[in-house]
Amino acid sequence: MYYKVQDFINDWKDESNATLKIFGGLTDESLNKKFNEHVRTLGRLAWHITGAIPEMMNRTGLQIEGPESNSEVPASAAKIVEAYKKSSN
Repeated sequence: MYYKVQDFINDWKDESNATLKIFGGLTDESLNKKFNEHVRTLGRLAWHITGAIPEMMNRTGLQIEGPESNSEVPASAAKIVEAYKKSSN
């Protein structure tokens, strides 16, 4: 539970930076990697995480720009990282 807005902001920055570190390991080729037939590709998972930010925030009434989580996954890992940075900031 958060008692101060700044505490949430600090945690958000830490978690966002950790996500960006992981996303930094993605390559254009790895976006189509699937570990088994029952899970999302790495690209779809990264895009889902990216799209979840504006989706959830818009539900609260805060208008955050970003991709729709069910939109087409970019073919470029750099575009996913760029979109995540924009949404998470």
